[in-house]
Amino acid sequence: MRMSFRIARIAGIDLNLHVTFLLMLPLGALIWGNGSLFGALFGVLMMILLFSSVLLHELGHALTARALGIPVREIQLLPIGGVAVLGRPVQRPGHELLITIMGPIVNLLIVFGLLIVAIFSGLATRMTAESMVNMVGTPSFDGMVLWLIQANLLLAIFNMIPAFPLDGGRVLRSVMAMLMDYRRATRIAGAIGQGIAILLAVVGVMSVNFLLIAVAVFIFLGARQEVVATDVIGVLDDLSIADALNREPVSLQIGQRVSDAAAMIEATRQQALVVLQGERVLGIVLRTDIQAAIATGRGEMWITMIMRREIVRVPFGETLEVARATMAEHSTPVLAAYEGEEFRGLLTIDDIATAYAVRDRGTPPQGPSTTPRTTPSA
Repeated sequence: MRMSFRIARIAGIDLNLHVTFLLMLPLGALIWGNGSLFGALFGVLMMILLFSSVLLHELGHALTARALGIPVREIQLLPIGGVAVLGRPVQRPGHELLITIMGPIVNLLIVFGLLIVAIFSGLATRMTAESMVNMVGTPSFDGMVLWLIQANLLLAIFNMIPAFPLDGGRVLRSVMAMLMDYRRATRIAGAIGQGIAILLAVVGVMSVNFLLIAVAVFIFLGARQEVVATDVIGVLDDLSIADALNREPVSLQIGQRVSDAAAMIEATRQQALVVLQGERVLGIVLRTDIQAAIATGRGEMWITMIMRREIVRVPFGETLEVARATMAEHSTPVLAAYEGEEFRGLLTIDDIATAYAVRDRGTPPQGPSTTPRTTPSA
């Protein structure tokens, strides 16, 4: 069951909302309701406006990335915030810095716009320390403007804490990466972030603030995850597609059936096969596609009925990190490696994981085990 669903597509970017976000709406109604329907509806509106601010923040990241030529897969909205999912890692520290700071800058621009609204509406003349406290908790236009000013200021300031996975951690890493190796910069930024997380946890325990403790755990784990992910990318950057490529994938001709594919692929550990017309590759079939067809009684169906005709290519000479990023960008678990127009083999996400595990143990990768191409008669 998918835990998120698409609610819109903005500038070609899918906007996906996690189902748990819906819990925020009754929370807003509870905070501002005070027993009145108007207050409850106002609270729901405030939650929607808050997450509109989060969406604009993430669009700041996403559209900047797109302008720099980096594909954006989607924007995810969660109760704890938003995430702009890029199609591939940002390679240049300067680009990462620009992409990262645009999120908080958008929040500051929202604050600036709301301050203009406050001035022209006369709200600014009514603002005192005491009245601001009262207005923020009151379902009114003034309360809405003031609360959104505070919320966007907090979003900008909180996100600039120099700790992964917050924007501040990425800003710190990108600045240090201009002066040192990227992986080393990530480890240092990660250690700083975990140190901040520990301090927040101590303060949270001493003040019995469970929200602060939860934030500390979120930052600590996020920092660790970023370091691990960067180390994985570093390893994959040192490996070529040739280190993991299945050069002799199981193959069938277009006149064969799903049952033929099932018999062939079950005798191997391979996760994908190619469908040929003579020597030309027409499509790819995954092991899971074959198993699903057999399970639903479609064994006598022609193999071309279940094959994937859109073949995502990757140059044979590229690194495994480029291959992994290509898989993520196209949402596919398998690539066809080509050298010019010559088909060299198949590469699956399992092949990449195996090559990484072997290199991580310190053993030079030998490539996946293969089974000679055989083409039984139909």
